[in-house]
Amino acid sequence: MDTIVRTTSVTARWLAVAGVVCVLALPPALTAQQQAWETFDGPRVEGRVIEAVSGEPLSAAAVRVVSEDGQQVFGSGYTDDRGLYRLIILADADDLGVPVVVEAGRLGYRVSISEPFELDPDGVVTVPDLEVQPEPVMLDTLEVRRRAHWSYIAPPRERVLERQLQGQGTFLAGASINAARDRTITESIANRIEGVEFRGGARAGSGRLQSLLGRRCLVVLVNEWPAGHGAINRLRREHIGAVEVYREWNEVPEELRHHILNQPGSSAPPLCGLVNIWLWDSWNRGIQVPDG
Repeated sequence: MDTIVRTTSVTARWLAVAGVVCVLALPPALTAQQQAWETFDGPRVEGRVIEAVSGEPLSAAAVRVVSEDGQQVFGSGYTDDRGLYRLIILADADDLGVPVVVEAGRLGYRVSISEPFELDPDGVVTVPDLEVQPEPVMLDTLEVRRRAHWSYIAPPRERVLERQLQGQGTFLAGASINAARDRTITESIANRIEGVEFRGGARAGSGRLQSLLGRRCLVVLVNEWPAGHGAINRLRREHIGAVEVYREWNEVPEELRHHILNQPGSSAPPLCGLVNIWLWDSWNRGIQVPDG
């Protein structure tokens, strides 16, 4: 089926970063996300990325779902060896009517962008095949520093352990969230972290986390990707592997601060704290499971 897509230069910043990640660490297998995909009851997006010249599937392509203006990221991942991707979308209810597009690309290819569409609040949107055009590139000299790339190379458990050893933040095991009997996941986090409170919303399942320290604001990430407060209660408790909470700017690790400074819609974002939720598929990446 012929598909009309837009293309942009591979020099886009997000793809350059994603390409370095591909070189340093292969993306996790799609099968690790299968259980979360099948049981998630919110919006999801799936599709395929192919090489425009040969028509062959393109593996390890970076894919993300963004608002049409590019200011909000709702989900991201990589294609498998068949060129397929499946993305769980973490968006506030107010954002579900916003037109979104899928962007796909890989180093050596131009970024391909789908036609705009709207998310299905309770189902799957299948996006027509995205064709990416080859485009040889010359990379600038890459200066490798251990600290700068630690968050990309090390598995999540090792990254969090290093933060704990440095005395940064407060941490919750996913089991404690799963066993909690609070109405919402947001309340379960607030009730177990000193210096964090739950501020209820008008609608059932709404509300947000607020710090009692610093500027009181908290930025929410899922698997170290911006998600928003409304995304927390769209998760299932059993999918949560761990939660790390940094109540104010001074507690936030250096490698996570860019998520706060790059918040869209503000030229001078407040220096907030941060909550990062690890889902099991990412939390277990790099863990060897013994045979038998």
